[in-house]
Formats: sequence, C-alpha cells, structure tokens
Amino acid sequence: MDTEQFWSWFVENENTIFDFEDNVETVFNAIAQELVKVDENVTFELSSINEAGKRQFIFSAAGLSSSFPAVEQFVDTAPALERWVFVKYRQRMNVLLNVEFGGVEVDPDNIHYVIVKDTDPNKAGVLLFFDGYTEPERDTYGNIGYLVLDQALGEYVVETRVGVIGMFDRSSPYFLNAKPVKELAEHFDYVIGQL
Repeated sequence: MDTEQFWSWFVENENTIFDFEDNVETVFNAIAQELVKVDENVTFELSSINEAGKRQFIFSAAGLSSSFPAVEQFVDTAPALERWVFVKYRQRMNVLLNVEFGGVEVDPDNIHYVIVKDTDPNKAGVLLFFDGYTEPERDTYGNIGYLVLDQALGEYVVETRVGVIGMFDRSSPYFLNAKPVKELAEHFDYVIGQL
C-alpha cells in the first residue's frame, strides 16, 4: 500500500480540487480513480470552505474495517498544505442531516433508536426505527441506517464499538422504549463507558 503517488497527484492538482465546485463530477471522478489505486474501498468527502479559508478532505473506509489501514496511511502521509485539513474517517456530527439513498430521503427527526446488549462484551448493539420502513426496501434503509450512525457516532466508533445493527419500522415491538436518534451519541457513550 503506497500513498505517495496519490499525494504527488493531489499536490499537482490542488487548485482544481480545492475549487471542485467548478467541475464537481470530473474532479470527484479523478479523485476516486486515484484513491482506488491504493485501496478500492476508500471513499472521500470534501467540506465547504471554513472561516479560515480551509477545506476538510475526509477519507472514509466506507464502513469496512479492512480498509482502516489505508485511511490511516492516507492521512499519516499527507503533505502539510495551507488550505487543507486531512481527516481520518467520517466524524460525529453535532447536527444530523437528512440522508438520501436509493431514491429514499430520511429526516433524522423521524428516526428513533434503542441500544441493546451485544454478544461482544466490548460492544453495544443499536436498533434503528424509521417512518416508512418496508421489508422490500431493507437494503436501502440499511445503507441509510449506516450513514445515520456514521453521522451520530462517527465511522470509527460504528466499526469498532457497535455490534449488532437492526433496521425496523415503528410497528416493531422493540420500538416501545425508543428515543430520538439525536440523543444517541450521548447515550451510546454512556453505555460504552459502563462496559
């Protein structure tokens, strides 16, 4: 695994990447083509420009722990560039955003959760409950669920401390003690702290 070639390419194309809004599809495709040369699962996100004039470039393992070493290496070998902050994994967000996948958009205000005991004593399970969940759309809601968990807890925590994950609609008998997903981070940290 060698990230040197990626960073040479990145530095060469830094201005184009920084101003990606001018040609989003072309720039994103080019980045993806370079990342796949190192690890086929690594994906990325680019933030808007912050008050300091910097962008975050977030490396994600797409929820696959087998690609964590590649994410680590990308950031550990990143050059110091004035306009960039390079970040390992999708980070926990203070405000959860709507998630769209497979033509389905979900507002986090309409998602609830229950934390459950896991077979792994170092992990806790999370059940998510959606308005409108249907069994034929299980895969779509599964992807949405993982994206919501990455926002709520951060990608690294989801892969290393969350055990079983389940998706249900509100008619499930497990929904009885469900809480709004915006409360998940604090509750999950407490539960993990007790293990």
